[in-house]
Amino acid sequence: SQKAAVPVTLSPGELLDSAALNAKAIDFVRRNSVTDLSERKDPLCGLVKNGGSKRNALLKWCQNKTVGYRNIDITNFSSSWNDGLALCAILHSYLPDKIPYDSLTPSEKRRNFALAFSAAESVGIPTTL
Repeated sequence: SQKAAVPVTLSPGELLDSAALNAKAIDFVRRNSVTDLSERKDPLCGLVKNGGSKRNALLKWCQNKTVGYRNIDITNFSSSWNDGLALCAILHSYLPDKIPYDSLTPSEKRRNFALAFSAAESVGIPTTL
């Protein structure tokens, strides 16, 4: 059975604030990277099965999901997410028909985040404005 998506909410002010969009993207990845519902209480438990911290496990998962994507080098949970491409790449790995990754550029941050959140909504992960 399919797990229920964890929503991402955005206020009108956050939509125009790239730092807020970045934080929401990271929160989205953290809360929706579980393997089954039993891990919903603490979604990162499933990522730590081989030892290490939850933060490092999530970082490694993000790095693995984005191998081979151009303009992506995830080394942290701040600047690596600023242009929206990391979130787009992760979503593209699951929803290639919803994210035209080859047409994205780092300079179009708002477009990248808009595409990412639109793709997430298309599979039932709502964003609230």
